[in-house]
Amino acid sequence: MAQGLNQRAQARVKRMASSLENINKLLAKVKISDLEELCRRDMIPVTLSNSGSSAGFAVSRSGGSPSSSSPTERAVIAKYSSRGDGPDIARTVKDPLRDDLRKIEKKIFDAEESIRQAEELLVYIRDGVEKKRSRETSTPCEICEVLPAVKTAMCMPCYQSWIDAGAPDRGRYRAYHLALRSSDGQLLVSDPPPPRHSTQTLDI
Repeated sequence: MAQGLNQRAQARVKRMASSLENINKLLAKVKISDLEELCRRDMIPVTLSNSGSSAGFAVSRSGGSPSSSSPTERAVIAKYSSRGDGPDIARTVKDPLRDDLRKIEKKIFDAEESIRQAEELLVYIRDGVEKKRSRETSTPCEICEVLPAVKTAMCMPCYQSWIDAGAPDRGRYRAYHLALRSSDGQLLVSDPPPPRHSTQTLDI
C-alpha cells in the first residue's frame, strides 16, 4: 500500500484495486466464441406454426426442429399458445434472445466507455499535476526566457552576463536585452543601463 495514506484512503485504493481485479477476471470469462454464437443465432429468423391445436405449436429456426428448441424458443411457444392463435399459421415472431443480445452488447459498450472516462480523468489529473510541478520547479529565466532560472530570477549564463555588466538595474537590463517597447512602439530602454557596481568589487 502507498506510503503517506491514512486508513480511509488506503481502504478506497484497496476497493478500487479489487474492482479492477474483478473486471479482469470477468473479462476472462467473456468468450468471443459465445458472442459469435449469439450473433449467429440472431441472424436466423424464428417462425411460429400451428398444426391445428394449441398443443401443436412449434418454434423453429432455419434447419431446426421443434424437438431441438432452446429454452428461449420454448418460451415463445408458451407465449403464443396462451394467446390461442388460430390454426395453420406461420409467422415470424419476436425472439427474446435478440433482446438479451442487445442488452449484452450495450453493457459491454457501456463498460468500455466507463473505463475510458476513468482513464482519461486519471491522465488529465496526472498531467495537470506534473505541469504544475514543472512550473514551480523550473521558472524560466527573465532575461533569455528559455533556460530555467537558478539565481536572482536568471539562468547562470544570463546571471554571469549581468554580473559582468556591473549588475545594472535589473528591470532596465531586462527591458534592454528583450527590446521591450511601450504601447506606442517606442523602445523602453534604448541604451545599455549603467553599472551599479564595479565588476572588480562586485560580490552578489
